[in-house]
Amino acid sequence: MSDKKTFTPEEQAELFRFIDRDDIASERITAPRYSYWKSVFRVFFRRKINIFMIAVFVFIFLVAFIMPIFWPYDMMENVTNAATFNLSPAKAMAYFKTNPIKWILGTGPMGNSILYGIISGSRTSLLLAVICAAINMTIGIILGAVWGYSKRFDQVMLVIYNIIANVPYILMIS
Repeated sequence: MSDKKTFTPEEQAELFRFIDRDDIASERITAPRYSYWKSVFRVFFRRKINIFMIAVFVFIFLVAFIMPIFWPYDMMENVTNAATFNLSPAKAMAYFKTNPIKWILGTGPMGNSILYGIISGSRTSLLLAVICAAINMTIGIILGAVWGYSKRFDQVMLVIYNIIANVPYILMIS
């Protein structure tokens, strides 16, 4: 008994069909267009926490860069007034009648607004992050271009990379 299946002429017509000799039609892809970034964004924005964290980051960014234009931070604001040192939020808002939002976290050991100090620090941190990323990207692009182009430089960089990669990370942190 043979294990081969025999097909009827209708089944054979279903399995095989002839294609016309059209070069343009043969190059067409019937699959839907795929976009890597569209796929990444669809997966990323599927979670509500990601959208919330982006909104928080945009809020921090806007507050850090827009607010100081209207209300500049003065580190030496109340340095000479000892009555303003280390005030709780309620006491600071009672003492300073103007702009209660500024004193919502109270005052620091020098009498300055803690909220404004945090906002000023966040602006400094964000600027530092952008500058460091730009420096790293510039150095990385230049080194990568030279590394990929020159075989001699490739040998030198591989030796340097192997030395750095074999140093335990805890020693570099210390």
